[in-house]
Amino acid sequence: MRLAIPNMASSSIPNMDWTGEDPAENLSLYKEKLKLYFEDEGITEDAKKSLKILRTIGDQGLKMLHGSGLTDSQKKQEKKLWEFFDTQYPASKVNFRIYRIQLMRLTMSSSESIDHFVTRVRTLGEKCKFTARELEARLMELVITTTPNDDLRKALLGQPETYSNQELLEDGRKYDAIAEGNAQLQKLSSNNKNERKIDALKSRPGKNNCGYCD
Repeated sequence: MRLAIPNMASSSIPNMDWTGEDPAENLSLYKEKLKLYFEDEGITEDAKKSLKILRTIGDQGLKMLHGSGLTDSQKKQEKKLWEFFDTQYPASKVNFRIYRIQLMRLTMSSSESIDHFVTRVRTLGEKCKFTARELEARLMELVITTTPNDDLRKALLGQPETYSNQELLEDGRKYDAIAEGNAQLQKLSSNNKNERKIDALKSRPGKNNCGYCD
């Protein structure tokens, strides 16, 4: 009997996530992922695309379609499905100034890498209607004002106007590595101090000096 070997190259089909605070954003991301899936899998027929959407849109999406007024024929058209969901969840219901206020309040946590923070800034910044140059300027300012790494802040403040955000990322990664190395050294130093204390107690005459040694 010949066993079927699964196609490991096949990509996993995305599913719509209706949870979260912003279903419009989730819908936009789902649509983008699904279109990439269609391209990757070579799916070009409208009926097949529509069937994939119906299979992955989730219970809430199916309930919405049941009351949509779309005919069975229209539900087999990818364009009609996207048009319907876009009317239910427009791409942006929130005023761009609200997103700008949210952006101003972003801060980098002590355990956050420069790459992760930059991604957060750019993801939110796309909703702020900044020009590319304005967004890059806001990004630089947010890193300078919120980084917990004083050495990185001092280094960035000393950079010329031509200093790019690509250079910021490269330098930020170096400071991340230095900070991680220092943290590991402190941890090792702390462990060594504890070991020396235990060794000192064990070397004393008598038994059970520290409560842990035989």
